[in-house]
Amino acid sequence: MSEDERRLLDSALSGSLEANLAAINHVFHSPRNSSLVIRRFSLGRRNGGLKAALVFLDDIVDTAAIRDTILKALFRIEGAGLPGARLQDTIVRSVPGAIVLRALAYSEVVSGLVEGSTVLLVDGARWALLWDTRSIEHRAIGESPAEAIVRGPHTGFVEDQRTNLALIRLHLATPDLVCERTHVGARSNVPFAIVYLEGVANPKLVREVKRRVSSVKADFVPSADMLKSFIEDQPNSPLPSVLVTERPDRVAGMLAEGHVAIVSPSAGVAVVPVTIWDLMHSPEDYYLHYIPASTVRLIRWLALFTTVYSSALYVAVTNYHPEMIPTELLSVIASAREAVPFPAVLEVVTMEVALELIREASVRIPATFGPTIGVVGAVVLGQAAVMANLVNPILVVVVAISGLGAFAVPNYELGVVLRLTKFIMIFAASIAGAPAVTAVTVVLLARLCVSYSFGVPVTAPVIPHREHSPDTFLRGPVWAMERRPGQLHPANSRRQAGRSRS
Repeated sequence: MSEDERRLLDSALSGSLEANLAAINHVFHSPRNSSLVIRRFSLGRRNGGLKAALVFLDDIVDTAAIRDTILKALFRIEGAGLPGARLQDTIVRSVPGAIVLRALAYSEVVSGLVEGSTVLLVDGARWALLWDTRSIEHRAIGESPAEAIVRGPHTGFVEDQRTNLALIRLHLATPDLVCERTHVGARSNVPFAIVYLEGVANPKLVREVKRRVSSVKADFVPSADMLKSFIEDQPNSPLPSVLVTERPDRVAGMLAEGHVAIVSPSAGVAVVPVTIWDLMHSPEDYYLHYIPASTVRLIRWLALFTTVYSSALYVAVTNYHPEMIPTELLSVIASAREAVPFPAVLEVVTMEVALELIREASVRIPATFGPTIGVVGAVVLGQAAVMANLVNPILVVVVAISGLGAFAVPNYELGVVLRLTKFIMIFAASIAGAPAVTAVTVVLLARLCVSYSFGVPVTAPVIPHREHSPDTFLRGPVWAMERRPGQLHPANSRRQAGRSRS
């Protein structure tokens, strides 16, 4: 956008209809832009009527609603000779069942047009009226494929911001749920909404979120998934510091704890701040009894460590620490590797890369063939590699367990980071065995302890310790979760009464 266009958008509307239309044509590059439609007509019949025009973008509006509701109502108005204020009131009352906004500047008119509003301009008036006539098709509300669960609500976000906000309000039907709208992207001008619970969320956190979102100056930011790259504390760290979820119930639950959500016209909603414990939680945890829910969480943590360390420990033990293996198992491994011509690290890396290729291929190919390729590819490739003496059977089991562990991690981004960390551990184990794996682990833990999400340590409330309910590593009883997470410093730290269970 040129400097002249920016100055034009900052200026107030003109009293001349032709001047206003010329400015809008200039901003939208008409007549080359065929989406911009200008419908001229006379408002009222007395004394020839007032010159007026309806302006809209026909590819994102409901043209039938404009024709049957707005235009028919405007044609019945006797507006000639009325003062400006009375004419405006007459127009507003004449269009039934419509929400009308008033604009005084070109920037408000342009923002309304690109969001699907229909704009009325009247000759001699320095204002414009906007009706929301947006009609954008999106997929029906259904279960999130990335966060499917067995128990609990089976609704997921869609590619429509208003629908997503409505889904959140279904879970939090309170007037304290505040939605502050803004736009991001110098050219895309995508609408975003910052959502939080008034009286619960820390006001400093809300101000910081709004400051970071408003400071983004990129041309194109279509979704919360891309926005998080601009607002993270440490953008060079692969560890997720913004949680992107497709489940309304999870967003509502985190808002009730004092988090802040960023809603965009996409299926993912960003929630900040988050900790490593949040990334390992699943919405299904809160629909189960706390004892089996805690057991499932333990399994997830076991899966995390299995993903990172299983292949690396195999390399370390077989190359540097055979004394750690029982004699019977050692003889089995030695006999299995006797015909394999490659070192252990090359075996492991080859199988891990093959597993990643199968994983990516099963995602990219059509859904009809995905499961078939995944199962057949893994089984046939593994069996063929063993039969050709390229790898030993025990390694196939180790790599399979490592791959299954990555699937058990509930957060996709964290799962990708763990898969990357797995290769770092394998190469460390090939260099110096268990001491190298330990050294890399210490470095990664130290890096984790100095990572932040919107000023909150990602290891809190454990390190540093903050007062919190029993819902971090394990899940406590719902009736015992009396306090909100202390690391968020919520405006109201108590979530429920001290004796919420009779």
